[in-house]
Amino acid sequence: MPCSPDYKGYCRDFEKEARLNKNVQKAYKEASIVDIKFEGMTPISHPIPSWWEGGILACQGGGDPVRNRHLCDSIAVTKDGRFRPDTRLSPDEVIDYLQRAKNFLQAKVDNYKYACTDFPRDTAPCQHAAQLGGTLGKINRTIITIKQGQEAYLQEKRQQKIDEELQAQKRQDKINEDYRIKEEKAWTAKRNKTLLLIGSLFLFG
Repeated sequence: MPCSPDYKGYCRDFEKEARLNKNVQKAYKEASIVDIKFEGMTPISHPIPSWWEGGILACQGGGDPVRNRHLCDSIAVTKDGRFRPDTRLSPDEVIDYLQRAKNFLQAKVDNYKYACTDFPRDTAPCQHAAQLGGTLGKINRTIITIKQGQEAYLQEKRQQKIDEELQAQKRQDKINEDYRIKEEKAWTAKRNKTLLLIGSLFLFG
């Protein structure tokens, strides 16, 4: 919305400022929720716990997961579908936590960017926005890695189900084949017995 200079030559958009502040308050409220599962941590106090970042990637040759993510595979989800760095948590619980942290930081970044480029055009908010942007990048990468782990886990489960169904079908096919052979042998034995009886009647009339 166009505005006219009203304070030392600055052009302030009061509606945008109010909207940005409202977004921060809303995101803060959502990020402040304390869940006993996280042992007192909140997305505000610990936007991305350092021990969550470690142990979710397996890299070829032990490479650096930050520089060489294309050489790494997600191991964020265990064989039983839990979050590897903290198996008390499910991947969805961790993603929800990180998403709330992301929303809060993004709202703060938007506020800082406004203060940096519009009003009051101070250098400090610019630096804050850049710092929080780095944390947002880590959060985004971690969410992507967890989702990749979830997909790998679900794919493995789907393949496992297919394999189990194939094995069950093979067992059923064997049962059916064994029954067919048994019936065929019984029919052959009955036929031979009948032929012998007919032959005996013919010979000894």
